[in-house]
Amino acid sequence: SPPPPSLTSVKAGTLANSIAAEDPTLASSLGWSSGADPCAAGGGWKGVTCDPAADGGGSGVISGMALSGLSGDLPPALFAIPSLKSISITPGISADGSRLAFTTYARVSPRIMVLNTETGRTQPFYNQEASLNTTPGFSPDGKLIYYASTASGSSQIVVAGADGQGFRRVSHRNAVEVEPKVNPKNPGILLFVSGPGAQQIYRMNTDGAGVERITNGEGEASNPAWHPDGQHLAFAWTRGYAAGDWNIFVMDVGTKQYVQLTHSEGKNENPTWAPDGRHLVFTSNRSGRSQLYTMLADGTQVKQLTQQGTNKYPVWGSK
Repeated sequence: SPPPPSLTSVKAGTLANSIAAEDPTLASSLGWSSGADPCAAGGGWKGVTCDPAADGGGSGVISGMALSGLSGDLPPALFAIPSLKSISITPGISADGSRLAFTTYARVSPRIMVLNTETGRTQPFYNQEASLNTTPGFSPDGKLIYYASTASGSSQIVVAGADGQGFRRVSHRNAVEVEPKVNPKNPGILLFVSGPGAQQIYRMNTDGAGVERITNGEGEASNPAWHPDGQHLAFAWTRGYAAGDWNIFVMDVGTKQYVQLTHSEGKNENPTWAPDGRHLVFTSNRSGRSQLYTMLADGTQVKQLTQQGTNKYPVWGSK
């Protein structure tokens, strides 16, 4: 059978982000023929080989960025993980950078898929029968995947092994719940986004007990991301300066004190921490289209990482 996709070596970190499958400008930004099929026989993209037997082959919709350092000109390299000929979104990466879980529409309804980032091959994951399985996130040890599922009716937080077995419902609330994020220092605690009403960020134990809203209920809040210290989180919120616009904030979870990092510079969402805890990557449309940016944890030294296409949902794992 054909060899697995060739992935660029990652020296200081792996940045995986979802991009629109139909966006031909991605190929141009990577130096490939605009609009070409990366898996086409004799005409594939340079540096990418595809396995058509794996889920039907197809265009690259999850891409990664190799960061050789956390300062200077970024990024030095961008590579694609070819897959599925379908929209693939909301990636979550294991702490060691070896596996990527994401939501794919390759089977029509949203499902979880897991990819080995070293081989480029998908790994088995049993999806519950549901209209929606989405927003996966790994436990710190990589043995569990928490995600949102409608297997019980409305979208609730669930957990399963890294292969999808041992499925268990975690939350039991009369509200739509998504985006579970497990505390990297205390795996018995997770954050999630829920209502009722305008979405807010909540905390609960991984057994479903101890549910507590940690944002103040004003506006809408989403995209929680734990700092590596397990004491702070970054998130997107429509309050603060320029209320109504999405901006990035950092909160001390213990004191509920927060600091606003972006200020009315487009729509700023999906923050994620670098392994060093000093940098954040986030999505912003300040340039006219959704692109990825990095900044220090105090909001300074903002750098644009991507220039072409539409780039969203960054996650940053160490490897």
